[in-house]
Amino acid sequence: MNTDNELIELIKNYNYDDFKMCIARLSTYLDYYEYKLLNLKQDDNLYATAIENTHKHKCLITARQYSILNVSQEELINFVHILKIQNLKQGIFITTSKFSKEATLYANEIKKNEGITIFLIDGNVMSLYLKQNDSYENDKDTKKISNISHLGNDENKYKIREQKKLLRVTFPDGTVFCDKNASQTFIQAINYIGADTVAKLGLEVCHIPLVSQNANEKYKEYIKSINNGWFIAIISDTEQKFRQLLSIKKQLGLNMIVEIGHNFSTSSNTKKYKKKKSKVDLMVTFTNGHIIAGKNPIETFINFIIYIGIEKIEKKNLLVINSHRRKLKTQK
Repeated sequence: MNTDNELIELIKNYNYDDFKMCIARLSTYLDYYEYKLLNLKQDDNLYATAIENTHKHKCLITARQYSILNVSQEELINFVHILKIQNLKQGIFITTSKFSKEATLYANEIKKNEGITIFLIDGNVMSLYLKQNDSYENDKDTKKISNISHLGNDENKYKIREQKKLLRVTFPDGTVFCDKNASQTFIQAINYIGADTVAKLGLEVCHIPLVSQNANEKYKEYIKSINNGWFIAIISDTEQKFRQLLSIKKQLGLNMIVEIGHNFSTSSNTKKYKKKKSKVDLMVTFTNGHIIAGKNPIETFINFIIYIGIEKIEKKNLLVINSHRRKLKTQK
């Protein structure tokens, strides 16, 4: 592992079990013991308690596995509320990203006003502690495991991933999107399906629309402009984007393939999406799930006629079919 950034990027892509073990190890490096996971059901984030070695203070720990989203003041307010319910005066808030300025100021204010101490550990500090206490060798060596008795055999779950996860989306017409940046693949796929089509589904991320015609000011750093006045929120991590694409596929009945993995090709052989319109101009979805979506309306129309069968449509005596008859039969 060459840099702190590389390490924290790997941790951002851990599954939940690996992330839990990572936080457990980090707590020991922060000089805490009796680490115990809690099931508070406030949200999907991790909560645990631990005892500080020096003064034996009991502490509440929470961790956010964010890719790019900064921890907000509102999240710290909620954390303080849980601290009060647990009757604790000390907490550790860990994130793989960063804290907003408002959150940092709030942590200082709550200590002055109410005597509640919150230690803020962002991705840079987190990676520093891990690299100081763990030994990351080259690919041929195994990673040294500390002897942490209270973690038992589960400590072997903690491992370093060699590659970040990628997304690959394949459409029925052979168009494939697989960029080395998962967010870019996500944007390309949404553009290809049609921003307006996806917007109608009403999907949200962090309580804002996934796709809209308004750039949200609160998360403006994570709002990307796509075609024809549409904006997309890329706040979520790669696994969340994967689930979002699966949801879009299911709700729209799209016959596309959505994959997540490490070994996808991102070479020039993969079709790239460049400066296309924000949607497929003509798309036909049949009740059996088959989708016809050509590169342009004419191609979609021709493939539609071929799929239905020119003889069947001729019986309807549609004049436009006769003008395309020779071309269709040649393609068949």
